[in-house]
Amino acid sequence: MATLPSHFGMSTVIEQVLLSLRQAVRERPNCRAFAFIDPALVDSTRQDPLVCEMQGMVWNTQPAIVSIPISIISRERQPYLIEIADSIDGDRLLSAVMRAASREREEALEHDVGVMRAVCAWIVTNGQDESDLQARLAQRLSRASWIRSPHDGVHTVFRFWDPRITTHLPRIIGNAEWSNLIGSWGLSAWLCLGEDNALQRFAGANAKPEQPANAWQIDANRWLAMKQIGWAHRVCQLAPKWHESLIDVGFDRALAIISRATRHGMRDEADLLRFAHAALTLHSDFDTHPLVVNFLTGFRERGCPMGEFSRTARQWDEQTQTALRNTTIKDAI
Repeated sequence: MATLPSHFGMSTVIEQVLLSLRQAVRERPNCRAFAFIDPALVDSTRQDPLVCEMQGMVWNTQPAIVSIPISIISRERQPYLIEIADSIDGDRLLSAVMRAASREREEALEHDVGVMRAVCAWIVTNGQDESDLQARLAQRLSRASWIRSPHDGVHTVFRFWDPRITTHLPRIIGNAEWSNLIGSWGLSAWLCLGEDNALQRFAGANAKPEQPANAWQIDANRWLAMKQIGWAHRVCQLAPKWHESLIDVGFDRALAIISRATRHGMRDEADLLRFAHAALTLHSDFDTHPLVVNFLTGFRERGCPMGEFSRTARQWDEQTQTALRNTTIKDAI
């Protein structure tokens, strides 16, 4: 995986994406590049981020667009691939996509770090000759969009292309497995913007395009790790509303707090958010205070009842909150 440092400006990122796509396409015959857009990853009242950019622009060659069919999502909200041709028009399209991505990222920074972004990725095929390649690629990605819960066996849509998730997949499932999956979809490269507009590129393993019977090998630990990502982003969204000093909590800090809460046995979102609220507004180590340690011991002995921590924490009076704000390492001994 290659990463462009976050301090680079958007113009540099555009140039880097363009260079990476062109290089990948020219490395092998028949390679093609696409932008991966998911209009469902924005407020339904907002317009698709590319519409305004593309309206009024005259294309000598209309870009090829194909939807990624997902049965439970209405057609107008389904993700789609838009081809970025190796041409001047393709460069203009890429710039339009990048500007849309930049606007979304700026909005996320101005409002909520966890804001969803419709411009998800730029992908490059591996050059293998396939008839109707774009439609086949869309079908493979469609089948990969389903994930099975290891707890109840229920299948749900897994938007692994959401950059807030994609950037964490190598850590969760391992670099080799992620690379193999990319390759199995017939791709040689997957690029996306992480936090602070950092460009990340993931290489696909050399493989014949195929669709495994179960693309995602998810056990209970991996399932929890994926859930933690969503909860951490939720903390980033809510933190500025909890206190003005929490305008920029940072994802890594939020994830560390959520991970600590899950180690205490919490799985209910209300409990997890209340734990994060206490860690950010009372004391980062509030859970080492004897009052909380005693509660958590009983909490685990009772089987970690959902919602119990949240209900208990809401009832802490000012005296208790003051004691927790003054938590010291000595308290935990």
